[in-house]
Amino acid sequence: MLLSPVVRSMFLALLSAVAARSILAQGTATIVMTSEVVAAGPAVNEPIFVRISFYNRSSEVVLLDATSRSDGFGLLAGQVLRPDGRKEEGPKLGVSEHRSIKRISVPAAESASVLLLANTWSDFDLAGHYLLRAALTKPPKTEDGVELPLPAALEFVIEVGPRDSQRLERICANLEQETLNQSGYASAVAADTLAYVKDDVAVPYLFRLLQRRDKLAPTLSLGLQRIATPRAVEALLPFVNDLSEDRRVSVRSALARIAAGTKDVSTRQRIADALR
Repeated sequence: MLLSPVVRSMFLALLSAVAARSILAQGTATIVMTSEVVAAGPAVNEPIFVRISFYNRSSEVVLLDATSRSDGFGLLAGQVLRPDGRKEEGPKLGVSEHRSIKRISVPAAESASVLLLANTWSDFDLAGHYLLRAALTKPPKTEDGVELPLPAALEFVIEVGPRDSQRLERICANLEQETLNQSGYASAVAADTLAYVKDDVAVPYLFRLLQRRDKLAPTLSLGLQRIATPRAVEALLPFVNDLSEDRRVSVRSALARIAAGTKDVSTRQRIADALR
């Protein structure tokens, strides 16, 4: 999306204002939060990773609680203001919030960071500017259990460019190979990332992995459910009566949720016939 000089100057002013407001708002808090978009120039429907860093200003170790709350939020909660003016809440706890990590220890006068898959906050399905606001869900603590003041919420902007189908193909191909070639947590992260590519381009990659990695079926089926196009539905149908319980249950659940959410009569009927 091309910006006129006037609009671009307004956007740059917004960036400066957001950065200044975030820095000033940190005040004298023990923990200072900063952000960095890992890959420059993200485009529509691509995975977007943001590194959230926590700098400890104090002379003692500070602990951050990364366990999930009763409402499903983990280390961070936030809001996204999209280019179309809609606001979304996020993120829910997922692989991208390091589901294996329950506590983050930040040494005195040092930093620790987490890698957030921003697509767990919002679909980046429009080109334009997204204003994100992130906040810790629970107060930091000392090793003795003393609660410290919550740092001010962090605000930052992600600028998303137009959809690039060829680049999406490369990203999906790389994530498919990472899922197959890695093991354990690394493989799960790659599959989870691919499952947030909410684009028809991702369908054949999710389908092939669903064939080969039944233990990742809940993640992969959910990815196809998010896409929810006729092509995604067709990719799920071969597994409706699969011998693998993980695949069968995940696929049938994904199809039922697609049927419940679509207004397309033929898609609903296609799914109903398959689930009988």
